[in-house]
Amino acid sequence: MFRLPPRKNPSASPRSRRAFTLIELLAVIAIIGVLAAIIIGSVSKIRDAARRTTCTSNLRQLGTAFNLYASDNRGLYPAPRQPDTTNPTNKSPNPNPQGDNWQAELGRYVFRDQNVGQIKQSGASVNIAHCPSYDLLFTGIPQLAATNYKTAGYGMNFNMNVGGSSLNASTVTRTTRFPATSIFYPAKTVLVGDSSDYHIGVDTSGWTPFANTDPSSPNGKPDGYNSGAPTRHGAIANYLFADGHVATFNPTDAMAVLLYKP
Repeated sequence: MFRLPPRKNPSASPRSRRAFTLIELLAVIAIIGVLAAIIIGSVSKIRDAARRTTCTSNLRQLGTAFNLYASDNRGLYPAPRQPDTTNPTNKSPNPNPQGDNWQAELGRYVFRDQNVGQIKQSGASVNIAHCPSYDLLFTGIPQLAATNYKTAGYGMNFNMNVGGSSLNASTVTRTTRFPATSIFYPAKTVLVGDSSDYHIGVDTSGWTPFANTDPSSPNGKPDGYNSGAPTRHGAIANYLFADGHVATFNPTDAMAVLLYKP
């Protein structure tokens, strides 16, 4: 008679009872840790790239807003700054119709709620011109709104190469409201760039560090520079040119562009 061979007891097999050794467990944990670090690093880079892309899109919208503003204001761009009521030596009147800085002047063309008082607020429901990397420097909207700098993370360039009908370019002052057509070489002249103040006036041969970088301080500039933010997006920053195109530069190249004179 044919008989089936007896079944082996799994518990009796030494091979089946073999468990992971400590070294194997540590190796698996190490591999998981390496993979997690790679994934987290990739996600972080993707998020940084997304913020840079959003910033670039914002700057292009600001370029459009400048042109729309000029078409409604006899071809004039807004003056960079608001009136200075605290400095007795600089009380020149502001020529802007709303008496505020350039970002507030462009509010109706950029901000969804058209409320110039919300310029320092963040979030798509309020406006579409905030640099997302600038917002990350603060713990939240209250801290952002508590600063003394009325900006959404961008500053207007003072060195605009404005010369009118003359071939001699001049530097725009803080309260100059100049014609858009008076900018020589728009493709080489920065109009707006990343900054934690309303301006990006670089009038020296290098970037000037700012001592107070505490975001909770009303006078702190968390980007770490007195004017501009040359390393906001890692080691680079975004810049809008007067002809409407946006470019990204490292601090050295950005300095050369900002100091350009025809």
